[in-house]
Amino acid sequence: MRQLFAIAAALFLAGAISAHLLGNEGVADFAAVIAFFTLLAACLVPGARTLAPHR
Repeated sequence: MRQLFAIAAALFLAGAISAHLLGNEGVADFAAVIAFFTLLAACLVPGARTLAPHR
């Protein structure tokens, strides 16, 4: 599950970079924000060790 979130974040980030290169800043900003929160979700899914409290 964590890998799916990471792949989705990478795709959104690639979309943000390509939109930025094409000059569409609104879409680039939106895709970058979605990529950030998707990557954050990848860190917070159950079983993820990144950002999880140490027990």
